[in-house]
Amino acid sequence: TMLTEEHGLRLEAPSALRAAMYTFAAFLVAGQIPLAPLYLGGQLSQSARFGVSCLLAAAAFAAVGIIKGYVLERSALRAAVETLAVGGIAAAVAYLVGLVLKQIVPV
Repeated sequence: TMLTEEHGLRLEAPSALRAAMYTFAAFLVAGQIPLAPLYLGGQLSQSARFGVSCLLAAAAFAAVGIIKGYVLERSALRAAVETLAVGGIAAAVAYLVGLVLKQIVPV
């Protein structure tokens, strides 16, 4: 058909279970990267752990973007910058929500 011959698209649908398993595994691996400074315990000050965690999160976002660019056959640099921007904004919003909730809910 035209889809497979001219556009290289498959007619059969990909396995949802397989995609879900890969997504879950990738989430587990990538999600551990920013937590690495916390595993070091008292070897770093709290502010140093936060800074290193932010840098590692940025590196993880960039790496995911590079992989995304490769898989989608797009510019790896552009995909990395896009993913880093979206992930950075999401992380900043989550941090700000945490600050607000900290004022509302005493811990």
